[in-house]
Amino acid sequence: MWTCEAQPGLGGLQTYVLKSAVGFSECHVIPERGAICTKLRFGSDEVLYLDESTLVDRTKDCIIVSGFNVHPGEVEAVLLEDPTVAAAVVVGVPAPRTGERVEATVVPAPGATVSVEALLDRCRDALARYKVPAAIHVADAVPRGVTGKALRRKLRPLADS
Repeated sequence: MWTCEAQPGLGGLQTYVLKSAVGFSECHVIPERGAICTKLRFGSDEVLYLDESTLVDRTKDCIIVSGFNVHPGEVEAVLLEDPTVAAAVVVGVPAPRTGERVEATVVPAPGATVSVEALLDRCRDALARYKVPAAIHVADAVPRGVTGKALRRKLRPLADS
């Protein structure tokens, strides 16, 4: 679990310090771009969005599509807006032409049926074209580690199939 403390920053930037039981990170918020973490401890790479003041993504999970950055949390948020989706995890999968492509795995809400085409339409309406998943897989559950974090590495083989 992370806690977030606002502190005065250098050069007029708002600074947040993210703390957990295993380390901390100092993030400088740039209003147009969210936050950039410049002093990292214990190998963590956090991305903090100012509007939420919560931990959203890790830069190591960033997907590079034709040179453009796609943060999985942004795509996941669009997918989770659909009431038929209980959970969503987005991963980058190697692609010959673009370097990586975006693929998503969703878990249906109890008693709901997920329409992959409707989810793709929602993504096309809300996201830039390079952020729209190339494929959406429906699964019964998302693999999670002991901390409850989605294990993206276990979803990549699903995306390859």
